[in-house]
Amino acid sequence: MMKKYCFLIILTTIFLTGSIYFLLDGSVAGASYKEVKILPTFFSRTPEPGGYGTAWQNPEAVFSHDLKDNAGFEEFNQENSAYVLFEGNATSTQEAVLEFSNFDIPHNTENEIIKSVQLKLSLAGRGQLDDDKLSIEYYYQNFWQPLADIILAQEISNATNDGYWFYNLSVFSSWDELKNLKIRFICRTEEAEVYLDALWLSVVYQEETIIVSEPTSDPLPLAVPSFTVHPHEDPACHNGSGTAGTSGNPINYGGTLTLKATAVDIMGHGWYLAICKEEGILPSPMGYAPTCTGAGGAWVVSSSSSPSGQEITEQFTFFSLSAAEEFAWYGYACDDYGLGSTCTAMSNGGTSGNNGSPFYVNHQPTFTAYQDDSPKDPDQTVTWTTTSEDSDSNGGDDTVTLYVCTTNKWSGGGEPDCTVSRWCYDLSPEIANSSCTYDIPPVYPDDEYESWGFIVDNHGFASTGDPQGTNSIMEVNNVA
Repeated sequence: MMKKYCFLIILTTIFLTGSIYFLLDGSVAGASYKEVKILPTFFSRTPEPGGYGTAWQNPEAVFSHDLKDNAGFEEFNQENSAYVLFEGNATSTQEAVLEFSNFDIPHNTENEIIKSVQLKLSLAGRGQLDDDKLSIEYYYQNFWQPLADIILAQEISNATNDGYWFYNLSVFSSWDELKNLKIRFICRTEEAEVYLDALWLSVVYQEETIIVSEPTSDPLPLAVPSFTVHPHEDPACHNGSGTAGTSGNPINYGGTLTLKATAVDIMGHGWYLAICKEEGILPSPMGYAPTCTGAGGAWVVSSSSSPSGQEITEQFTFFSLSAAEEFAWYGYACDDYGLGSTCTAMSNGGTSGNNGSPFYVNHQPTFTAYQDDSPKDPDQTVTWTTTSEDSDSNGGDDTVTLYVCTTNKWSGGGEPDCTVSRWCYDLSPEIANSSCTYDIPPVYPDDEYESWGFIVDNHGFASTGDPQGTNSIMEVNNVA
């Protein structure tokens, strides 16, 4: 059996605090700041060792500290490491996860003001393929957030990085939030070595006893992007009674909603458009796409950023088990600043008319039975009946219309009709059980005639029920 190793060394760091004194321009003199290094005290791993595949081994090695900020790759080894063991011949990328939590927050810091939070690592690795990588994620507000993807195709280390690796966690502003922080390392590789020597939080905070003088001028505002054209539907998706997908009318279930917006960033950073299902947005500390934090997540979020001032158009296809006819959306613009992005306040009022939240959805009519009352004699009336219904009622009850065609050729949409010829269609559609009639001429050949039935609602949405597009066979009697 061939064994391959992906190593991860996590070593504790000596607890250090120190006073750092800054002279803040025009506002603070002699202010005292402290930096504290905070370590995790608990780990978990997926999968557990003992089965076939990959798993972290020897994670207890996490709690010792060996290497310096200039350590090269050759200074990392299995004896002081937690590592992933690959058993068997690796034919595809393997994955193993090691998670850290329960960070040891110092006592008596509840009232201290956090100024910055960084995750610091002592890291080395070496792989063979472009797919070999180490992903780092952090857990915040009930979601795992991406922090970094480190490609292992080339040798990396503290030495090649000119020091320890660090990542800003600017979203954390309170000690309570840090207590719930989790960090996980996902090793995705076929046969790479990965070492992580030391993992800690570096938190700089201002002591509660600092006396701050009145500033001589207003502080500079945060560089938050702003909308120049607010998020809006194009076309507007409202509860009109016309053709689905046109301005002022709903989209069909399974249809596409289009939203547009334009935003600028005063620092010239690019931006993402996020359309969330509930209010709440989490910017990325690394300038990646933001995360919608409400239940259900996002309707759509830009997959990549666009230049400041450029319009973004996003689309999504609507599918939901809900029978609701209207759905809210909440729009945000977030910049792609790599040291901690920011987001606008929520915007969902649109730009004009009814092109803001919510959007409206039209559901298919049901269609479960279709028949006619033939045979009939010439100069009699044949009637086609259905069991059909449309339960949508937002903006007024939807109706269903039966079309009976002479061939199996019919089109729905804004102007539904038989494309060759028809026997009849419902001239007075209602919400259920559409029907129509045909008056057989006094002289008419006795025969069996095809009569294909189709149900469509007033928005042009055709049913997909079993009877749709079936032939009921109209029979005309021989009365000679």
